[in-house]
Amino acid sequence: MKPSLLEARLRKILPFIGRNTGYVDRDIAVKAFRTLYSEEPYAFYDAYDRVMAEFARTLPREVYDLIDQAALSELDDQMIAVEREDGSVTTLYAAGFLAFGLENQPLASEKLTEEQAAKFRELLLAEYFDSSVQIQVYENLIAINHKILADSAESLRFLRLMMKSKADFVPEISSVDMPGIDFILDEEEATATAARFRLILFTVRSKPGCRTMKEPFRFMGFCVPGAAEGEPPVLSTDAIVRTRWGAEFTALISRVCGRGLRYAVTEPTLVNDTVRQLDYIVGLKRVMVTFTRLALDENVAPESILVSMAAFSDPQKGYSELRVAFALPSAPDELLAGVPIPLPSGSNIQGAVEEIAAMICDLFTLEGINLRHPIRPECQWLTAEPDTVDRLYNSVNNVQKPLRKHDNSPRPSMPSMLLN
Repeated sequence: MKPSLLEARLRKILPFIGRNTGYVDRDIAVKAFRTLYSEEPYAFYDAYDRVMAEFARTLPREVYDLIDQAALSELDDQMIAVEREDGSVTTLYAAGFLAFGLENQPLASEKLTEEQAAKFRELLLAEYFDSSVQIQVYENLIAINHKILADSAESLRFLRLMMKSKADFVPEISSVDMPGIDFILDEEEATATAARFRLILFTVRSKPGCRTMKEPFRFMGFCVPGAAEGEPPVLSTDAIVRTRWGAEFTALISRVCGRGLRYAVTEPTLVNDTVRQLDYIVGLKRVMVTFTRLALDENVAPESILVSMAAFSDPQKGYSELRVAFALPSAPDELLAGVPIPLPSGSNIQGAVEEIAAMICDLFTLEGINLRHPIRPECQWLTAEPDTVDRLYNSVNNVQKPLRKHDNSPRPSMPSMLLN
């Protein structure tokens, strides 16, 4: 489609997607908006920016904001799906996991075998998806910083390439999945602990008018009831493991990736939802792993370690992180280890910081660690460092410094089973 025609269609569609229009009109406009995006994602963004710049000059601010909020919500939470000519819809899903341990080690394998993929399909159909759907499973495990996950246009391109295959098991697609080009593992390799985020990607093709799922997802956000009646819900990754899905999925990936690591898993949700769960919830497991490793390396009582937090943001690049740092009382501004936790984009980022900070404080209580110097849950907002500087962290004295350089000397092997 020519850029001018794409812009013309967006001018007609966008005014109807805000909350100031009727439900039926808004529903029709949103469907047309999604279709335009899925057909030409790269050209779509350029045309969208030009049309919104025009609206900023010609529409009242209140109307512009309603359109902008609705459009960004659609783009941020875009379901990666394609409708075929026969009316069936193929959607991209993912099941994610974090492999973690006190000693860094590579995964035993970064690929599924055809037999393992078949067992994975069986589990999906047994627990979540209706028997009428068709499921394809991709061979390679996907790192969380992969271009397929970071760029929705690449997600759609990957989905269309998967759809070209007639098989249930899709082998490596080199045009979208090349190590060192489409993803790198440098940050994983540079740490003292194991913290390897991976996703198994799969597509689900549903027939027109037929259900896709037979059971809803139960742990979106990992929210589970409080420990006692009347207590508020809590966020936990451990409840999933007690389900058939959690137990069998964990057993499957331990056979694929190695039994020397521990695993935290997600449900098999829409790909964007799975990425968010890995980043913001499962990723918290890294805090206790890094904390435990530091206590062992420094041969100190865990209760004596200083823990500090701050939120760092780079408005130019559009990312924010909550960074947790660890130090010893004898040198509170020498930051020995730390964990960066990516923050979700959107208007409620302050609420996300407060929630994640509270969860980090609760982690130590749940592990029975009574820190001699309690963590301050209030997080400062600081400006992220330029590319020429190592990632900065904030000390308990509000001093911003990089972490101490990692000592690469050999360490005694420590089994990951030391972790709860």
